Amino acid sequence: MAVILGQKPAAPARTGKRRASRHAAPFWIRAFAVVAAAAAASVALAFASVAGQVQDDITELGARIVPQVAATENLSLALSDMDAQLANVLLAGDDPGLAGQRTASLDTYEKDRQRATTALQQVTAVAGTDADAQKRVHDVLEQFGQYQKLAGQAMVLGDHEGNDAGQPSQDVLFLQRQATDVLHTTQNGVRDLANSNVDLFDQSYRDRANTAADARLVLLALGCLLVATLIGLQVVLRLRMHRRVNPAIAVATVLAGWLVIGGLLLLGNESGRLGNAKEGAFASLRLAWQARSVSYDAHADESRYLLDPDHAQRYEHDFFEKSQSLAGVYAPTLAEYDDNLGVVVTVYTTDGRVEMDGLIAGMLRTADSADERKAAKLMLVTYLTYQRSDAAIRDYMASGQLRPAIQLNAGAASQQFDDYIEALNRLVNTNQAGFDASITGGENALDGWTGTIPYGAGALIVALVVVGVWPRLNEYR
Repeated sequence: MAVILGQKPAAPARTGKRRASRHAAPFWIRAFAVVAAAAAASVALAFASVAGQVQDDITELGARIVPQVAATENLSLALSDMDAQLANVLLAGDDPGLAGQRTASLDTYEKDRQRATTALQQVTAVAGTDADAQKRVHDVLEQFGQYQKLAGQAMVLGDHEGNDAGQPSQDVLFLQRQATDVLHTTQNGVRDLANSNVDLFDQSYRDRANTAADARLVLLALGCLLVATLIGLQVVLRLRMHRRVNPAIAVATVLAGWLVIGGLLLLGNESGRLGNAKEGAFASLRLAWQARSVSYDAHADESRYLLDPDHAQRYEHDFFEKSQSLAGVYAPTLAEYDDNLGVVVTVYTTDGRVEMDGLIAGMLRTADSADERKAAKLMLVTYLTYQRSDAAIRDYMASGQLRPAIQLNAGAASQQFDDYIEALNRLVNTNQAGFDASITGGENALDGWTGTIPYGAGALIVALVVVGVWPRLNEYR
């Protein structure tokens, strides 16, 4: 064909490219919208799942582990006090002057028995279907029954013989020693049960903490994908539709950013709260429970020391070891313990420095509020007073004054022990209140995040994507 001079050649046709471009735009818009919707659903499901797991961990600590350990410690101290009251009953014998103390010891023995029974029921209930825990509980039940039988036989035989104060027969002592040995075996089983449950929880906590950390990384990846996809969708709509901002997609992007950042921060805080509750409040509570249990057992050693002269040295040694486990100070002998304990008590009450070891020292170091420190000081002072009364009992025994020693043990020394336990219980209650508040706060903070908040936010993001994309796609039809 000839080219006409002066005439411009016709521009090449671009109809096909425009048509291809027009078909490509809806494809990319739909692709970004689908990925954004899928990512929103995945983020919502993942957040609800992880939040539910963290909440379950917090609830397990407050509703299963702590009650189980508390029940075992209550059982241990009830058993110890039962044995102390058994010794006190046998010490009083048929002496009319000690009849009131004997009756009070019998009443306390019965209350301790009921308390131990209640604690055993709680331990049994919490053990659930765990085969190992059930076996341990079964063994403790059998040993508890055996102890009650031996203790009952010793008291009946003592009544029948009508022995003088502090002068039980060898037959009575034989039964009492058997009962005490069974009691210690029972307490070992109780402590093993408590330690086993704490160990299981510790392992479960470590496993779940690792899982939760991995889950948060997955959530971060999914959240970044969601936000990046929404931003990509906004870019595609701007390039293809020549609009500056799509309001619905912009709102969806902001909502997605809030969900991801806010959710991750909350989960991190709650995981930290669980760790603090476990390592802080729960650890302090357990120290206090253990101190209370050991204190009751040491108190029982005083009565056993008076009751059984043949084994007095053993019981004195046991009392000294338990005292050191409560408040460890440098003292080669029990005779030196009180003076050295008095020095460290003065140091703590004066400037708050803890210069001792043991369970009480652990409680003093973890006392981080004014109420806790006040309760800790009172507990320490009453503990020192009680220890000094024990020294007075041993002084009586060293001078051959058995009856005054028995009267002091069942009278003033017993009251001073009760004052110390009351002060210790105040510290327990203070720690318990702090622990309960931490658990309740953690559960409440996660309530909406186990379903309503992530699911609602995810659904709203999907709806906003549809609202933002649907009218734009209609323009291509």
